[in-house]
Amino acid sequence: MQDLKSVTLTDGCIELQLAPGQNWKVANYWLRDNCRCALCRHTGNGQKLYEIVDLPHDLLACAAEIAQGQTLHVVWSDGHQSDYGLQWLAAHDLNRAARGVRVNRPELWRGDIGQHLPSGDWPEMQ
Repeated sequence: MQDLKSVTLTDGCIELQLAPGQNWKVANYWLRDNCRCALCRHTGNGQKLYEIVDLPHDLLACAAEIAQGQTLHVVWSDGHQSDYGLQWLAAHDLNRAARGVRVNRPELWRGDIGQHLPSGDWPEMQ
């Protein structure tokens, strides 16, 4: 995967550029609410340790920078600091095309389901 090239703070959003013409736009609240640090998420199970309504209503990204091309570092107006890896950002890209690729396509059950029982790995389903 290519490195992040630039980051720009816009009105209520952070815009990231991966390559010319390949931009991601991420809403401040969504990104802050998805912080993965130990202050925001339980280290054992990933559960959020706060509610989104606990965030300030006027939350803004005060500063953002790219570290080593692979990590977005954000300083928030509430004083919190968050780091987001490029792989995580790509896996959570909210634009329509990226979401369409990630949509699970259901497989309808037919009469031969007994011969092809669905199975899954529990850690992967979480």
